[in-house]
Amino acid sequence: MSARPSDRFIPWYFVLFFCMLAAVFTWFVYLAHSTYPGVVTDNAYDKGLKYNTVISRDDAQAKLGWSSAIEILYPAPGDIRLSFALKDKNGNPMAGAVVTATIARPARQALDFTAKLTEL
Repeated sequence: MSARPSDRFIPWYFVLFFCMLAAVFTWFVYLAHSTYPGVVTDNAYDKGLKYNTVISRDDAQAKLGWSSAIEILYPAPGDIRLSFALKDKNGNPMAGAVVTATIARPARQALDFTAKLTEL
């Protein structure tokens, strides 16, 4: 059986395949670098060194016996409300507490915000 005239292009099909593969990978690398949000913890080393302080503060707070609950409410379409309840060790609501909520998006730090919650 003799070779067809179009058979001489078969090696070039392999070359074309790998060139296309390289182009797709290049596009993926470009997208990865151009859309990277840069999420990094500030002063990660210092925070790591102070972690024992964080643990001791958590232990002190646990000894108080306070409990908290957070809930996201949707009273109407497009309306979102945050409900936070803080109770003492006897289960009674704590009046006069000053609570600040920090809403953070791990992938988009530019959209993070803080809001002081009002007591109801």
